[in-house]
Amino acid sequence: KEDRIELNTLLKTKEYMKEIDFLNEHKIRNTFITNLACKSKGTVLVLFRYTKHGRLIHQMIGDTLKKMGIDRPLHYIDGSVDNREEIRTNINEGENAILVASVQTTATGLNIPSIEHIIYACPFKGRILGLQSVGRGLRLSEGKTYCNLYDICDDLQYRRKRNYSLKWSADRLLIFIE
Repeated sequence: KEDRIELNTLLKTKEYMKEIDFLNEHKIRNTFITNLACKSKGTVLVLFRYTKHGRLIHQMIGDTLKKMGIDRPLHYIDGSVDNREEIRTNINEGENAILVASVQTTATGLNIPSIEHIIYACPFKGRILGLQSVGRGLRLSEGKTYCNLYDICDDLQYRRKRNYSLKWSADRLLIFIE
């Protein structure tokens, strides 16, 4: 009931950061992202925008892997991480890793050809950022035949007013089609 009241208030005011905070803290949404990452076979890149959300997703994935009894490499990168090259090397030399990374620090310069799944855990806007992040999965590696992109879209429309996440996902879809 509290979520519904908060959501109604949010949708009426349409304030960007309130929407983002609501989405980033939404337990069911974060559980969905976590399960998607944990159940995807191959190298997974989970992209986030805000550090608090990235750390939460990283923790949830770690806890879920532990509960499932799965020993799988799990890495984290944001602007404060200095050993990015070491993480990249570890992922490239191993298999089946999950990397939870900020879209800002990994949109360019991240070379992990084995990425087979990209999950957008955050809504974001921007043609260049969208193309660069998709490019992380388009690199070729031996035996790689696909890359799945999961663009998590949140429909929080209120009457005819579209929320930011929904609008931006439609914009990204046009970029992907192009």
